[in-house]
Amino acid sequence: MAGNDTSADAGKAFVATDPFSSKPDFFPLGVYLQSAQRAEQWSQIGINMISPANGYLTLDDIKRIEALGMIVGGNAADLVPLDRSGAALPFFVTVDEPDNAQLQADGTYGPCVTPAALREESASLRKLSGGRPILRNFGRGIVEPDWVGRGKCAGSRDDYYPDAIASVDIASFDFYPVMGNDRLEKVADGARQLRSYIQKAGGKQAQWGIVEVSAIKGGPTPTPLQIRSMAWMHVINGARGLIFFPWQVGEKGERIREDAAFLNPDVIAGLKALTSEISGLSSAIKSPEDVSFAVKSPEKYSAMARLYKGDAYVFVVSESAKGAKIEVELRDFPAESVDIVGTGSSAQRDGPEFTDDLNAYDVRIYRARRAALKQANRM
Repeated sequence: MAGNDTSADAGKAFVATDPFSSKPDFFPLGVYLQSAQRAEQWSQIGINMISPANGYLTLDDIKRIEALGMIVGGNAADLVPLDRSGAALPFFVTVDEPDNAQLQADGTYGPCVTPAALREESASLRKLSGGRPILRNFGRGIVEPDWVGRGKCAGSRDDYYPDAIASVDIASFDFYPVMGNDRLEKVADGARQLRSYIQKAGGKQAQWGIVEVSAIKGGPTPTPLQIRSMAWMHVINGARGLIFFPWQVGEKGERIREDAAFLNPDVIAGLKALTSEISGLSSAIKSPEDVSFAVKSPEKYSAMARLYKGDAYVFVVSESAKGAKIEVELRDFPAESVDIVGTGSSAQRDGPEFTDDLNAYDVRIYRARRAALKQANRM
């Protein structure tokens, strides 16, 4: 249902806004294009968002989603009164993958959507949504800019993406290495590339990532380890929201089953553990306080460190099929102990450094507790 932007900022120059930056204990964990009627089954495994809904959202859908403590991303076709949708409808979603070649009415493919047209889309959707933040998702061109599926836009990089990102509040991308029998670490490469484009766009946009969790075209299903690895590759490299892709589609993209991830109990159990892990660490992940640290390894890895409530958290994911032997040094942080989160074990320490052996694409999260200061003896 169309609405008008009556905010005091209407007409002013656009400045990107992360709708969840002020909520440190909330990490958006969504599923892509799901019917509102399926919200309860997703909420039971820790999913807190649908983005966007499959079909037209109604006010009853909003109420159902809100009652579960979830949120939903809207789109231009939804039939909801904005003034009655409240906090359950915090952002809107643009047309998907504008960086790909676009299907035309005659069945042929034209070029990608131009940044100028994307600015118009963002402005129109922002007005329609009552000034809500806007999410735009890009395709595999973030990882593989020369991909043939981009048509005439293949090869465009800095001359396309920063401008295409500049008109939205949230930018994400999808890349499915398991479906494509590709290298998992390309997810991390893409997340770093998206972060670079966001910085060139002004640096205010929130970064999100899309993660495959089903046998998308009936081929291999990602394992729980692969799903966890891809999710943390996104997060460690800047994502502050994740959307899981649980669909099965045909070879030409025809929709077969929206909740295909539920065909695999191991995937669902892994997703439940993963959403619990990320939600439980949300405040640490989103902490604005950095920790000076260094990681050494002969293999590729991603790492970040945050200071939260006096403890140092170090997040590491292996980007190698060989695994990785790592050495971590916390600088200017005298640690009393270093625990491996979720395992009940501690890291091997050698002075200010600790070491660990990661299996292929493994994830480690360390929590270091600061040593108490020793008082000098009084004479």
